[in-house]
Amino acid sequence: SSGINAEYGATLSASDITATGTTVLVGFVATVTCQLSGASQQPSDVYWTDGTTEYRTTSTSEDYKVTNSGYSGGSQKTTLEISGASAPLHYTCNFLINGVLSNRRVEVNVMEIITVPAL
Repeated sequence: SSGINAEYGATLSASDITATGTTVLVGFVATVTCQLSGASQQPSDVYWTDGTTEYRTTSTSEDYKVTNSGYSGGSQKTTLEISGASAPLHYTCNFLINGVLSNRRVEVNVMEIITVPAL
């Protein structure tokens, strides 16, 4: 895939982000990750969005926790933990490198187990 070229030689394409979604039971913790690789420099910002809200390592919500690994050799990993998932959701991980935003959408599927009494 073609890269996005910005000033100062920063190059990043969507193929440089590997997203890993998850499937969980209703009420369980869902963990999704994005792995950045091949970045020409350390991201100045790493965060998650759900379409309306941004989640960062500094977020204080008890329902969401963001953890970012250290940047090394063009790679960095970000993890979002969602407590008590109750419906299928989509999150987007975002890496801002030299003014260029690159992101990936990640799926969270939620299943419910229903027991049916024997006849």
